[in-house]
Amino acid sequence: MGTRYLAASWQGLVQYVVYLVSRGYYFYHITYFPLKKKDKFAEIDRKLIGKYKADLSKFQRYRRKAKGLANFVYVRWHNIAIILHTLGEIEEGIVYDDQFHDIRERPLEIKVSDLTALVIRIIDGRVTVRLSRETYEGLRIVLYETAKTKDKQLMLNEFRKIDAFPSWAGIFEQKQNLARYLVKQARRNEVKLTLGEVHITRKRTPVQVFAEQEI
Repeated sequence: MGTRYLAASWQGLVQYVVYLVSRGYYFYHITYFPLKKKDKFAEIDRKLIGKYKADLSKFQRYRRKAKGLANFVYVRWHNIAIILHTLGEIEEGIVYDDQFHDIRERPLEIKVSDLTALVIRIIDGRVTVRLSRETYEGLRIVLYETAKTKDKQLMLNEFRKIDAFPSWAGIFEQKQNLARYLVKQARRNEVKLTLGEVHITRKRTPVQVFAEQEI
């Protein structure tokens, strides 16, 4: 069996990274490949996977952990590539020359589009996901401008787009805050809108992580 590393969606990428962090993969390096090099992405993938020995089986990883060695995982969606590794000694032969950060000290921000970024962090021992401050403020502006149209259905439609974000605990809390903000702005614009009319999806539905591709 080959190594699965291509995420099927940005939602799958985030879901997988959250899982890995919860399993002790605290150290991360994130890079964004230049889109002009798209035809070379697969070649770069193979080099990075080989460089960090990120193609080991589950049992090989268990044995390495028992020896006190760090395990590495590589995952990519579109042009976003992330390498994560566990605590442990860096095996001799691995050229550890990329800049890694400890997610317990520096949250991981993943920019999935020009307007959307998500932040993965550990709070009180639990891994959580939130929209970045810039993304959140951008959504507030959209709701503010939409409320000025005084079109109730348009407001609800705009919030429906926000509700499409996966309801991780942190994002669910942000959705609630944005819903309250929308209701407040609607009333300021003389539109009768109640919080009960603004649908918020409470439960996150897990997604398929990997695309059907191996190396």
